[in-house]
Amino acid sequence: MGKLSKTTAPVLSRVLSEIRQLVEAARQRVVSTANLTLVWLNWNVGRVIAHDIQKNQGRADYGKQLIEALGARLTKEYGSGYSARSLWDMRRFYEDFKILPPLGEKSAGVNIPPPLVAES
Repeated sequence: MGKLSKTTAPVLSRVLSEIRQLVEAARQRVVSTANLTLVWLNWNVGRVIAHDIQKNQGRADYGKQLIEALGARLTKEYGSGYSARSLWDMRRFYEDFKILPPLGEKSAGVNIPPPLVAES
């Protein structure tokens, strides 16, 4: 790489600074999107489990058996983040933090998970 002229050096510095800002903003957006996606996933896994357990609440120990079996299968497929203990936490997360669908979806009886990214 050759030497920069006195007139090119300030331009390079300005353009380099602007590109660095874009790269850092993109990195932050990736982290934020990944975190939001994990919250969405965990809440919805908890939702599925809670609704199934509620449908079968007349059966003794159904919830415990279901979560233990799911934890064993999901841990084999996806790793320890889906253990029975994690699934219990996801269920509790769903129950403690209700996310309501938009009015149109609720009134139409549509069961759509919340969007991954909120509109700005």
